Amino acid sequence: MISLLIIIEAREVTRDFGDFRAVDKLNLKIKRGEVFGFLGPNGAGKTTSISIMVGLLRPTNGQVFIEGSEVEKVEKGTIGICPQELVLWDFLTCKESLMLMGDMYEVPKDELKKRVQKLLDDLFLSDKADTLITQLSGGMKRRLNLAQLLEPTIPVI
Repeated sequence: MISLLIIIEAREVTRDFGDFRAVDKLNLKIKRGEVFGFLGPNGAGKTTSISIMVGLLRPTNGQVFIEGSEVEKVEKGTIGICPQELVLWDFLTCKESLMLMGDMYEVPKDELKKRVQKLLDDLFLSDKADTLITQLSGGMKRRLNLAQLLEPTIPVI
């Protein structure tokens, strides 16, 4: 039985690419409210593991559960991921970037503006809403990138 406190669980996850084993029997549990990050050298399987946990890749063996449901059964637009590299478009403003991500996640138009404003407010970016990405500091760019990953998951109030 999976505890309701566990939001992500990987059980014996293995991923092979031909003769190369990228992930070997990964077991982990991430509890609600925890901050989690993968650290390790290049080629250690971090990106492959994350891709499996968000449903972008299937494991060769093992299972991944998101809040008790197999990852394959979780609606794809409900899981956000923040890569190591910033994914931003320099010619857009903060607000335009979030609107674009909302469109890509197929957030209904009537909800999109509310979500974008909530993200700008919650991540202290409201005063930068109309600022071009090229004019943001590194920290502000990271905040905006975080807002983009939260776009599909933020509740509308």
